[in-house]
Amino acid sequence: MNQAGDSDQDTMFQKRLRRTAFWLAVITMIGSAFTFGLTQWYLVFVHSEDWKRLLTEHYQAIVGLPSAAALAFERQNQVTGAAADVQHNRLSFKFRGAAGQVVMWVFCFLAMVAAMKLLW
Repeated sequence: MNQAGDSDQDTMFQKRLRRTAFWLAVITMIGSAFTFGLTQWYLVFVHSEDWKRLLTEHYQAIVGLPSAAALAFERQNQVTGAAADVQHNRLSFKFRGAAGQVVMWVFCFLAMVAAMKLLW
């Protein structure tokens, strides 16, 4: 196959991959919202003291961290949808391509976790 055909296949694969990643992030966010609603319902209507204590003591880990991970992925996916080649220069390191996207996700996730820790 010629080089032009290969690049067309690559761009189609990248579009499909981005679309799939986007919808997986949407499904994850819906799952996180469902988990949030389920835990709230369980706290209100189920009268098991062990589960209430577990959910109230570890709510950040049960609902907060998965939601932060999905939201960080969604933010990273939105930014990289606009610019395919993400570059970061942090701490005298240069991150390009997929490494730039991973670093962006890690920074977003850690910022959300730090905010949850400070505000909770």
